[in-house]
Amino acid sequence: AVELTGPEGRHAVTVTRIQIGEEIDLADGRGTVLRTTVETVTGADSLTARVSHRSNVPAPDPRLAVVQALPKGERGETAVETLAEVGVDVIVPWQAGRSIARWSGAKSQKGPAKWASTARSAGKQARRAWFPEVTALARTADVEERIAAAACAVILHELATTPIQHIPVPVAGEVLLIVGP
Repeated sequence: AVELTGPEGRHAVTVTRIQIGEEIDLADGRGTVLRTTVETVTGADSLTARVSHRSNVPAPDPRLAVVQALPKGERGETAVETLAEVGVDVIVPWQAGRSIARWSGAKSQKGPAKWASTARSAGKQARRAWFPEVTALARTADVEERIAAAACAVILHELATTPIQHIPVPVAGEVLLIVGP
């Protein structure tokens, strides 16, 4: 049996309104997925479920990583949510030289934490076994190092002459997409 409490339990019981007898999947975001049947619902923030099957999903390979330059306003959270939902494995917030938005001081810690929370929520919503990783704020030098280490790196640009669908995807390693400011 597995007990779901705290914010996750509250969300399951209050927001999702999960009932006794329902089958639900519980994922840890690192590849483990439990197929369960709800046995008890206690109050507004707790449930107990019986595990009927456990799966261990291997980590994605190749891994899809996106370097996202910091956009203005709330566009960053929207981008992160969309990236998580479409299957991106790693999201790298980038303090590009031409970015208008800036994460300095405390925001250089809070920004990635907010993006990580958004990625986790979107990963759960998309029923992913592996939730996207959000890295620390990257500088251009960090992005250059990541490009050098990638199995394939693509800079998305409106003047590109090669359509993205014509770029060969490697069978292993990191596929890196860079989205500028």
